[in-house]
Amino acid sequence: MRKEIMIIDGCKSTRHQLHNFLKERFHVISMSDGMSAMYHMRKNPAPDLIIIDPEQENHPDWEIIRYLRSNRFFSSIPVIVVSAQDYEVNRFQSIRNGILDYFEKPFSLPELMASVEGVIYGRLTEKIF
Repeated sequence: MRKEIMIIDGCKSTRHQLHNFLKERFHVISMSDGMSAMYHMRKNPAPDLIIIDPEQENHPDWEIIRYLRSNRFFSSIPVIVVSAQDYEVNRFQSIRNGILDYFEKPFSLPELMASVEGVIYGRLTEKIF
């Protein structure tokens, strides 16, 4: 069975780019916002990995990630961040929320794939950024 990755990003082009790049190896679900993602996860099995932009239009300041981390059903799902903000701006939030990797937009797709595969196949168990 193919591992499932959920992409949560308000930028349609980023979602499309990630979806097309990852779909050859994984089952990919793309969501435009955190509320849609939460609804989907309540009705379906949790994904194996979430790739998310933490600054959502209706949920700023990492609200969705803080919710994921505080909810017992979602807290164990690994998270990789893709953000337009520099990592240094979000260093504290990343560490505090157990983010496994952080990519600044624009990012390298091969580097992201290496990180995703590391998380999915158990080779990445601690933060690497």
